[in-house]
Amino acid sequence: DRENPYFLFFGRLTAEKGVDTLLRAFDAALPSLPQNMRLVVVGDGPDAADLKTLASSLGCASHIEFAGYQTGGALQAYVERASLAIASSRWRENMPYSIVEALAAGTPVIGTNIGGIPELVDEGKTGFICEPGDVPSMANAISRGTHAFLEQAAYSMLQRNCRSYVMENCSREKFMNDLLNLYKESIDG
Repeated sequence: DRENPYFLFFGRLTAEKGVDTLLRAFDAALPSLPQNMRLVVVGDGPDAADLKTLASSLGCASHIEFAGYQTGGALQAYVERASLAIASSRWRENMPYSIVEALAAGTPVIGTNIGGIPELVDEGKTGFICEPGDVPSMANAISRGTHAFLEQAAYSMLQRNCRSYVMENCSREKFMNDLLNLYKESIDG
């Protein structure tokens, strides 16, 4: 959505998801972003109230929207319209479904360099990498992502790469073939 661009976090609002770092990084990056850029946080969890309090204390408070828990078509609409999704996790997630869902929608991802996230988020190809829990690193990734978003050709390439990655690596057929090959290798010794 070029008229109403936004970054999107969607997931459970718990400490390990690093949303506090994301809020601070967005605040740090905001002066270098287009004036209409927003951050939309979709989800709920035990840290929701604390995160809303943190957001209201930041200079960027008017640019942050907490949309609550969303599912189905409503969630899909947020993902599809987002300029970039952000996976701010500070713990080792194997293969976050939120990232796969964003990539499938053609939405590039800013992701932390931990667990399986860097296998999905390829710097400059399917998104941008930052260090977990590191506000300056995440703010820099937000700026790099915004720069790519503003360059239509670069952004279109990112979108194509995202969809291609999912088609080539995340299909049921690929999973089954890889699993069968693993079993064959194990049996053949």
